[in-house]
Amino acid sequence: MGDDLAKRASGVPSEDGFDPLGVEKAHRRLVRARRALVELRQARTWAEFEPAWSDFLLASNAVYSILEQAAKSSPKGSPWFGRYKKERKDDPLLSYMHHARNSDEHGVEPVAQDLPWMAGPFPESGHLVSVTIDNGKPTGGIFKGEGGQETNLTFSPPRPNLVGVIDRRYGDRFAPPSAHLGNAITQGDPYSAGAALVAYLDGMVTSARAFPKT
Repeated sequence: MGDDLAKRASGVPSEDGFDPLGVEKAHRRLVRARRALVELRQARTWAEFEPAWSDFLLASNAVYSILEQAAKSSPKGSPWFGRYKKERKDDPLLSYMHHARNSDEHGVEPVAQDLPWMAGPFPESGHLVSVTIDNGKPTGGIFKGEGGQETNLTFSPPRPNLVGVIDRRYGDRFAPPSAHLGNAITQGDPYSAGAALVAYLDGMVTSARAFPKT
């Protein structure tokens, strides 16, 4: 078995699968991406969110890069990876996350933004009657319309949101994704996008481990 592992690790083609060392390394990067995703969900400040988001983009992109190399140990590996590479190019979410990583690594523009406090819904016209403050931050209030009708307002805390990114390696701008695998995306936050990408990469690593049995 030791000779076989050494042969695969050296890049010598084999008929029975990908380089196992590469596949397991890709799995470790996937684990790292999952850990960063947990940190994203637990982040309560922008200072906590930003490094976790960068770590996630870096680790998740590494899964692709490592599996591309691992696939070279099998004669049929290049077509296998080629299908995933094409899907990453064509799928709005996968493409966006790829270029967001490039922008984060090679650019200066932010790859997410912290939205300000928001309130609503407001009637078309009227005035603010009162605001509830908790720990120095607005949590609610009452808005009175011109007709005298009062509306209860709710305020949401700042939250990270995806933004358009510029991939300076290609000179292109990529808007936040609107769909993934044919399904519309209704949430534009980094955590939801990251969770979808982790699920996709998990299937990719599983496929690599089973190749060419499936």
